[in-house]
Amino acid sequence: MAHVEQNQEKKVIVAEDLSSLGSISMGIALPILATFGFTVVPVPTMLLSAQTEGFGKPEILDLHCWWKNSVQSWNKLGNLKLNAGLLGYLGSVEMIKVMQEFLDRDLVGMVVLDPAMADSGKLYAGFDANYVDAMRGLLGKANIVTPNITEAQLLADIKVGHYPTNDELIQLFDALQTVMKPNSQLIITGVHDTETISTVWLVNGHVKRFEQPKVTGHFDGTGDLFAAVLTGCLASNSLLEKSIEVASKVVRSTILKTSRKDQSSHYGLNVGCAINELQKQIEGLGENLE
Repeated sequence: MAHVEQNQEKKVIVAEDLSSLGSISMGIALPILATFGFTVVPVPTMLLSAQTEGFGKPEILDLHCWWKNSVQSWNKLGNLKLNAGLLGYLGSVEMIKVMQEFLDRDLVGMVVLDPAMADSGKLYAGFDANYVDAMRGLLGKANIVTPNITEAQLLADIKVGHYPTNDELIQLFDALQTVMKPNSQLIITGVHDTETISTVWLVNGHVKRFEQPKVTGHFDGTGDLFAAVLTGCLASNSLLEKSIEVASKVVRSTILKTSRKDQSSHYGLNVGCAINELQKQIEGLGENLE
């Protein structure tokens, strides 16, 4: 895995929430990106006693003031450069604003934004239209944006069918790309058909899909795992289509293996299973580098 050794010189910042209970968000992103060989720079956006689904009301510590002060401290270093960044669950409008200010300093090379704020047709608890507006403003700072189909509709302010047609998907792409930076890439996850679930993106104006059979049930953290693997692949100079394929396969394999274990889905995905599958997939990345 020569490219993993090469990655040891690369620094990847991860800005997501960290939950004591539940292998989601930063809890899964850090070990995944470390598997690629990167030096991972964690920036917890908030600390939670447990993730917000399945464990009652958690204790939450918002860290936007800490992050604002940390940025000021980093500014004194003068020569800090980060090869890539993964932004996920930011948690508050205030944190989004601080993150925008940080990204304006151009310290981060490739930025992947997973606008984690909604699923299954509705916003997460505690979020409202103001949060959606703030997140929409952050799209212009990212090179890659990976909303699920619910988040894409909220950000575009467009409603599509439960089984979206290609024309409906193109409407979403057109609307969102007007607020994204030039030459950036939009990837929409969790697009359902009757028997499959797809990740979709545009190639020369045409919808491209990576389809897989549906898995029964709901598993927390799948979008976090997808975004982390995708970030790792792209930061390793893997081609976009191959990166999407690897991330999708790792997610599905991890879901299947997690579902066989006797634990609540609210604990998230099994990190060990994810790493094992990722290591298998990494072996094939060498021939798909740009």
